[in-house]
Amino acid sequence: MSRTRKTASQRTIRPRIGSVYVLVAAALTLALGAQGSVVTDATWTDSEWIAANASTSSCLTPDGHFATRGEGRVLSGSLLTLDLDTIAEARGVVATNDGTTSTRDPITAQDLGNDAYANPLDVEALQLIEVGLTGVLELPLDTETGVVNQYARATNAGVAIGAAGTVSNDGGISLEQFEGDVPDLATVKLSELLNSPGIGLGSLIQNVTDLELTIGAVAGRAWLDGCRDIWGSDDSVSRDYLTSHLDLDLTSPTVGALGTTMSSTVGTLETTTDSLIGDENALNGVLSTVLDLLVGVVGTVTSLLLPIKLIGDEATASIVNINLDLDPVRALIDQPIADDEGAVSVTLSEGLVHIDTVALLGAAYDPDGPPGAACTGDPYSQGLNELAPNTEPLTDECVLTALTTRLGALLGDIVQDVNTALETALDNAAVSAEIRIPVERCNTLPVLGVCPSGWTAAGDLLIQVQGSLTELLANTSGSVTIDTSALLGGVLGELVDTLVSGALGVLSPVLGGLVGNVVLGTLGDLAELPSDVIITTVKPIVELVGGVYEGLFLDGVVALTINAQNDPQSGNAEPGDWAAITEGRYDVAAIRLGVLDSLGNAAVWLYLGRGSVGPACSLAQSRQLCAGY
Repeated sequence: MSRTRKTASQRTIRPRIGSVYVLVAAALTLALGAQGSVVTDATWTDSEWIAANASTSSCLTPDGHFATRGEGRVLSGSLLTLDLDTIAEARGVVATNDGTTSTRDPITAQDLGNDAYANPLDVEALQLIEVGLTGVLELPLDTETGVVNQYARATNAGVAIGAAGTVSNDGGISLEQFEGDVPDLATVKLSELLNSPGIGLGSLIQNVTDLELTIGAVAGRAWLDGCRDIWGSDDSVSRDYLTSHLDLDLTSPTVGALGTTMSSTVGTLETTTDSLIGDENALNGVLSTVLDLLVGVVGTVTSLLLPIKLIGDEATASIVNINLDLDPVRALIDQPIADDEGAVSVTLSEGLVHIDTVALLGAAYDPDGPPGAACTGDPYSQGLNELAPNTEPLTDECVLTALTTRLGALLGDIVQDVNTALETALDNAAVSAEIRIPVERCNTLPVLGVCPSGWTAAGDLLIQVQGSLTELLANTSGSVTIDTSALLGGVLGELVDTLVSGALGVLSPVLGGLVGNVVLGTLGDLAELPSDVIITTVKPIVELVGGVYEGLFLDGVVALTINAQNDPQSGNAEPGDWAAITEGRYDVAAIRLGVLDSLGNAAVWLYLGRGSVGPACSLAQSRQLCAGY
């Protein structure tokens, strides 16, 4: 019988919206059912099978008539000159069946019964060995249980399953086990890879100090019915995958320059504010105006009981305190700020731009756009899931446009928010100022303004100005008070009452505004970012991030493939390094990362969440493809 390699229609996984994803796929139900029962096909008759191979049974009773293989590997591929498939600590689990007995590799894999085995990846052991991974690939040591499981099954009925990643011990894939955020699986240091001697493309990321790709939980699962495959049935193979998130982090001094400009503005504003406090010269103009106003009200007051006068030459005025709360401004600089879709966020203090590719893909298209127009429709409604085999979503021009548009708008909003926060902080600044005017008294009745006994000190008249800058500028009632408690022990009688009421009537409508204008005139221009900040700092950030993204993904330096498959029935062509996979074997990986594949052995092709099944062989036919089982 001639053998034709075919794959089934692809069955992918639809994630539930939110932080917890659930696998719901008809293919999974079929595949799991096949683990405990024989898959049948009513259109295949015993006579058809027997006519082809008289010494075998039909697919209705395949037990004992087939050899096959299943394999699961969380991590595989080539990392520069390092072949990950040869590292014992990175090995997956392989199950083979020679038609009689199933065998596992490694022998230490857990026997789950029913010809199935599991061998969770030992992340800690992998990180401890000297394989050169730490500088390029990081696997979190606290990876949650279930993220790095590896599963394989091979039966003598020809059914094989290979799965890895978020895989349970029954071969199913799901993120339902996680409560809250789904953990990260791996971080790829793209900046280290591009700067490595084997690649030497660091010039593509000039002004970038760090570039990382963080990969969330993934799973890949392949299922094979060997009997159907030998007959060439299109539904003999099912390949599924699942991804939770994929984030790109770019750190650059170009991004940090905007944060530096903002921090510098805050620092200058604070320093100048501090210099106003206690500066006796700052309110000289205010003092002069106050004295002029009070002379008309008070001057020298003559009374048979208490003649007094103001000593204007010895009066002082100063700003006691300005409480300027700039913490909201610092929060804008120090904390991540994201756009409404959560596609892009910026942490200026760290010079960091964070790209959530799942959110970015969703934001790149307009589902309600006109048919045929660019960037319309909803091809990424499920993010990185339910994509056709060998899809490279980051090569989409619409995604680049969405990135630069949203980044530019976000940075513009941040600049506006910082200016608003600076203005608000200044408006709400609590200002406290005081004017002290010495008062003298004459113990005898003055004659023609002359005190025969001589004038003696009687204490200070204290005028206080308190309120927010906004209140002072509005001359809000109550912002000006006069304290007479220091005058002659507070006993001034009717004369002091007259003095205070008269002085307040003149000062209240103007004094707050006078003090407020001094503060505003000194600090107002400083409570705003430089007018050219958009040109000098924001525009270079957008150009840098857009240029790096385009150079890496659109120009083909880095290939990020989702739902990688060899010999796909639909979708894009298979990865070049999978072209040599054995006839009759079917592989799938949730994510493939390639860096300049044309470099051959010096390149990178990294697979995460990989399942593999087959070849399957009938014992009645040639077993050359299954000779190693």
